[in-house]
Amino acid sequence: MGASGSGKTTLLNVLTGRNLRNLRIGGKVYLNNEVASIGKLKACSAYVQQDDHFIGSLTVREHLRFQAVLRTNSKREHITKRVSKLLDELGLAKAADTRIGYPGISKSISGGEMKRLAFASEIITDPAILFCDEPTSGLDSSKAQSVVGVLKSLAQLGRTIVCTIHQPPSQVSEMFDNLLLLAEGRVAFLGTISESLKFFSNINLICPSNYNPSDFFIAQIAIVPGKESECRDRINNICDKFAKSNYLKNIRPPPKEERSVSEDSSEIFIHKSNLPSAEYKRSRCVQFYHLTHRAMITNIREPLITSVRFAQTIFIALLLGSVYWKQEMNQEGIMNINGALFILIGNVTYVNVISVINTFCNELPIFVREHNNGLYSVGSYFFAKMAAEVPYFIILPTVFSSITYYMIGLNPSTKSFVNLTLLLILVANVSSGFGYFISCISKNITMALTLAPSCLIVLMLFGGLFINNASVPYYLRWIKYLSWFYYGNEILVVNQWDEIVNITCELDKMLEESGIHPYDPIGTFIDCNTTSIADLYLSAQIPSCINKGDYVIQRLSFDKNNTSRNFAICSAILVVIRIMAYLALYFRAKRLR
Repeated sequence: MGASGSGKTTLLNVLTGRNLRNLRIGGKVYLNNEVASIGKLKACSAYVQQDDHFIGSLTVREHLRFQAVLRTNSKREHITKRVSKLLDELGLAKAADTRIGYPGISKSISGGEMKRLAFASEIITDPAILFCDEPTSGLDSSKAQSVVGVLKSLAQLGRTIVCTIHQPPSQVSEMFDNLLLLAEGRVAFLGTISESLKFFSNINLICPSNYNPSDFFIAQIAIVPGKESECRDRINNICDKFAKSNYLKNIRPPPKEERSVSEDSSEIFIHKSNLPSAEYKRSRCVQFYHLTHRAMITNIREPLITSVRFAQTIFIALLLGSVYWKQEMNQEGIMNINGALFILIGNVTYVNVISVINTFCNELPIFVREHNNGLYSVGSYFFAKMAAEVPYFIILPTVFSSITYYMIGLNPSTKSFVNLTLLLILVANVSSGFGYFISCISKNITMALTLAPSCLIVLMLFGGLFINNASVPYYLRWIKYLSWFYYGNEILVVNQWDEIVNITCELDKMLEESGIHPYDPIGTFIDCNTTSIADLYLSAQIPSCINKGDYVIQRLSFDKNNTSRNFAICSAILVVIRIMAYLALYFRAKRLR
């Protein structure tokens, strides 16, 4: 116990070998009177962290089964019995088939039940030592007493429970067997609760009657703003007197003959590089199967992932179909259809990027915790996440194209419809990989949602609609080769206008009525510098016409022979960007160990 910043959580992190980045720790940790490595401690202990992170769409029983399957090598029957026993022991039987939920967002189990579920998740492997960081955080006195009561019952079963706690109620503090007071990283006291009161009274710090001892201790070892010097002098005085007291001398010293992890050094230094590599209880295939199953359950039950995305897809498809309803093959239709094709790509991109960022960022804390607990590897999680969402990246683009294609009145060829649908499916998968990458390199969801649109705007700019590719400065042209908007737009424009030879042109009719042919035999524009044609253009106030699909493709500086190449490049972008996302997730997990 100690004031905020006294080093409680840091001490637990050192003992468990977690979150030690940017720290160099020196000292020895004893386990059964022997100097222990972090690997040995992890093998016989579990760590319940302060924040409760769960997949809210799972039920309590499903969550515990998932934890049990990946934490142990037990058979299914044993896992079922173990989960049922834990539910009974921790008072979760009534909530066993209730969804965990998300506090503040959707209906969820109570705070006390979430804490007990966190304990159940860690003790499912029956560890000898259980470390708990602030187990009563955010709970009222009644729920706090209930949670600590659960810990007390676990301790009575033979486990060692080590907790950090911040100013517990008096009835809660009395339930603990031993107390370690920390102040500014130093030991202010170590012993029983009754001995702590005697020690403080011996140094003329007497706890008033009918006063919560925990509040009294914190008041003596806390740093009060504006009185920092005075408080530090008092803390140093308390810690110095305890170091010279009989309470410290009575603590059993370590044995004289020590078996050290490193015989070349009398001091153990813990670095991230010295931490043990994760040893998984289950194979990668088993991890992938259960992670995919969990992700699919989450997708089906989570309305933001399923029903809202389907509703959004259908609504936008109907809206675009209504706005671009039955475009005619005339000069106005060329601009409208090209704009509609680009919007199809843009909509599929934005919808999938944003949806992936939202769901992936929310799950990252859960992934980091479970990965650090040795449940599964980075690859198993990443590929399971992709596999579970592939149906959405196929079904939703297909629904979207099926609605908009014939409402807009695009090329009636079946081949053209199939090509457009395949392209939108490919774009959906590329953009989702981009969303994974952005979410993995971002510190939080706010940063991800800020970064993604900025990157997409740049990629869209070089897509071939807002600026003709032939007029892009040479030193910026390389950007278009990174843009799936460019390749996708070229595919759809060629797919739409190739073999179209009957685009209506009012100017052509006027010229033909005047006996003038605006196109030469090979299909290119003739030199129109004669006075009679110039006068005709000015009087009609009509721009030069495009009466063939090939001219539409040429005007945008596209090549109709690039379709196969563009599909191949988009597929390559899909692979590369997914690899980048995986590497970003891998190094992020490694950094947060």
